[in-house]
Amino acid sequence: MTRFLQKYRLYGTVFTFILSLTMVWNCFSLAHIHFGGNALGIQQVQAEEEKIIAAFIWRFLEFIEFPVPQESCVVGFVGTSRVENFFSDIVKQKRVSNSQVIEVRRITSLDDIARCQVVFVAQSENSRLTQILAKAKGKGILTIGIDSDFLLRGGMMNFYIDNAKVRFEYNIEEISAGKLRCSSQLLRNGRQYSKAKE
Repeated sequence: MTRFLQKYRLYGTVFTFILSLTMVWNCFSLAHIHFGGNALGIQQVQAEEEKIIAAFIWRFLEFIEFPVPQESCVVGFVGTSRVENFFSDIVKQKRVSNSQVIEVRRITSLDDIARCQVVFVAQSENSRLTQILAKAKGKGILTIGIDSDFLLRGGMMNFYIDNAKVRFEYNIEEISAGKLRCSSQLLRNGRQYSKAKE
């Protein structure tokens, strides 16, 4: 426990700085592109959003402790999304602080979810989200999505757009049930989900 706290105190300030810098750049870029008002401009906005989501996922790995440490961290992607490609590009250039190897895996069978530490679910898979989350439940797998009902249906982390900024929210009950530990620095930069608000 002491090692966990020391690690995240050290990186807490770094996370906050990078997150703030990303958000400023994010807001400027998306606002600038929106002035185009055409199909190409919309596609560019979506691509920028997905790049930032990929960067967030990589950063999450620095601030989440999994119940069973592994030599490598398998990040699985379910469905069609450019987030996977952008994340793969980041992983080629960077490593998390503990030098853990990051493996990117495309999930073609839901049974492969059990072999992952992190699973990102694309919006294209919303119709079978219940089955996907059921495969991850109780296995200490961080589930991440990008849908307004993702947390309501049992996901752990979800991305949303607010005032042209990419933000994230989290379901602390599901995270705790999965026996994952999140740095307070990480959670402080997100929005806590509550079923009472639904």
